[in-house]
Amino acid sequence: AYLDALRLSDIDAATALKTEISDRIIGLRNTVSEPLGLVATEVSAGFDELGVLLDGAIADLAASE
Repeated sequence: AYLDALRLSDIDAATALKTEISDRIIGLRNTVSEPLGLVATEVSAGFDELGVLLDGAIADLAASE
């Protein structure tokens, strides 16, 4: 759905979906970090990178309007 929103240049939907994805990532971080301390650091870095990519896609979409 996120990619569809970007493809259709629907910045509102893309932003809402990015927020939903970010909220889910926060939930995963809270769940994973306790039992899997070492792996959690790598997972967290991957989630941070994903957040940067999602922000970049939304910025590109906003710039193209």
